[in-house]
Amino acid sequence: RSDGRRQNHKIIYAFGSGNEDGIFAIDASTGEIRVHNSDKLDFERFRKRNTINNPAGANGSGIRLIIVARTEGAQSIYGYCEIYITLEDQNDNSPRFTQQYYSAAVWEGKSKGTFVMQVTAHDADQGANSRVLYHIVDGNHDNAFIIEPAFSGIVKTNIVLDREIRETYRLKVIATDEGVPQMTGTATISIHVVDINDNQPTLPPRSITVSEGES
Repeated sequence: RSDGRRQNHKIIYAFGSGNEDGIFAIDASTGEIRVHNSDKLDFERFRKRNTINNPAGANGSGIRLIIVARTEGAQSIYGYCEIYITLEDQNDNSPRFTQQYYSAAVWEGKSKGTFVMQVTAHDADQGANSRVLYHIVDGNHDNAFIIEPAFSGIVKTNIVLDREIRETYRLKVIATDEGVPQMTGTATISIHVVDINDNQPTLPPRSITVSEGES
């Protein structure tokens, strides 16, 4: 700066506010700002903080810094500026199911496509990093069940179930996000096939001899 009397005052830079967590460091001589503690540079944490501070709606995630510049000397003169640093989301959260273990029951003999249950997983990331698809990866004997549509988590029958063939299924399901790299969460579904009275009693063949005159 120049005040008309003296040129090239030495300027000292410092944080005024916004860096209480020590995430950034500033060069006092040049004003260059660098990341100092990347472990605390978390998209989800600052998105939550912004939402709390601005309940009307802060969908993004960022950090607001106030920078102070002062001239060196006995009678310092101060200047201020505001910097808003926007954080970009990384796929660092796995989908998490609302339950690790689900159970359901379905009547045997129901037609293909019968609703069984719905599973749900949430991902703390944003955008494609939080979009979840569901898949059955183990325990699906005879391909008896299907999740359709894949993003819905809705489990349906894929065959006509017969309890006399199999009365319980234990499915392993995964929720996979669309981030890069993809991250997954797992859960287990226990499905009990309920019996219906679809088998008539049968009598074994027998030959009986009765003599005439018997009472």
